[in-house]
Amino acid sequence: MHVGLAPTAVKRLESHGESGSPRIVAGRDFTPEDAGQDVAIIGEGYAEWAGIKVEDIERGRAKFTVDPTRTHPVIYAIKRPKRELRIIGMYASGYVFGDLQLFIPIETFRSIYGVDHGISWVFAQVDSADNVAAVAQHLQETVGDVADILVPKSAAVFTATTSRTVIQLTSTGGVVAFVLMIVVVFFVLLMQVRERAREIGTLKAIGASNAGVTIQFLTEALAFTLLGGVLGLAAFRLLGEAITARFFALGIGPFLPSQYKPLFESLSVSSHVSSSVLLLVVVVAVFAAVIGSAYGVWQAIKLSPLEAMKDE
Repeated sequence: MHVGLAPTAVKRLESHGESGSPRIVAGRDFTPEDAGQDVAIIGEGYAEWAGIKVEDIERGRAKFTVDPTRTHPVIYAIKRPKRELRIIGMYASGYVFGDLQLFIPIETFRSIYGVDHGISWVFAQVDSADNVAAVAQHLQETVGDVADILVPKSAAVFTATTSRTVIQLTSTGGVVAFVLMIVVVFFVLLMQVRERAREIGTLKAIGASNAGVTIQFLTEALAFTLLGGVLGLAAFRLLGEAITARFFALGIGPFLPSQYKPLFESLSVSSHVSSSVLLLVVVVAVFAAVIGSAYGVWQAIKLSPLEAMKDE
């Protein structure tokens, strides 16, 4: 399928009523300067059929000739001149039929096929998979019989089901990680204070008050927790995207054809953490650290200096 579109428009895949999200895996995407130029972006499956290789695209040597005179049992020949296009990019979508398209700047498309005006496709984005059927019915009633309404019901149901499953798994994993963080922080600070019982006994022996000892250890617990949080967030910002995308690719890769390997190698995961989530994690971590440290200090300051120095 050859598709003409504005270079800055969102590329959509239409095949058997299903839409996908193409991702550039070789070369480059369109730029505004490509408007009206003899350039194109080809699907991975289409490129394989045409004998176009990734290295040819990267070196700027990939060419594709559009021949409107060629016919097919379901495609009528058009008496129009051939046009050689330079392939500037290759995309992959994740399913076979979606990778059999060729994207061309709309002005170039009109020139090749002799279409001076008109709109062939209009896309309507629905806010929820549950509303797809209602929106499709409303559109059909609005436009009448002058246009066909393609409704990706199967894709919508699959997307909704998959999204709910991913959200449930993510929420469960987040809760488990949250609880684990509380337990780890609490017991690490508790054991740290207990291992320093001799130090507490020494401080008490030289005249330090219970309040002073408590404030000192709570301040240390607070400082270590905040420092650990900052270092953890920085590590996630630097390595989180690459590690998460790699694990996802390793998990899903064995279930897909090998030609989609470049697609998953180019996956990216956002490292953005919302302020509300970050604040919640910091507050709970600090609370767990303070409680764990305070409990250990409370046990130590109940003892006399001599008992505390012996209790390790």
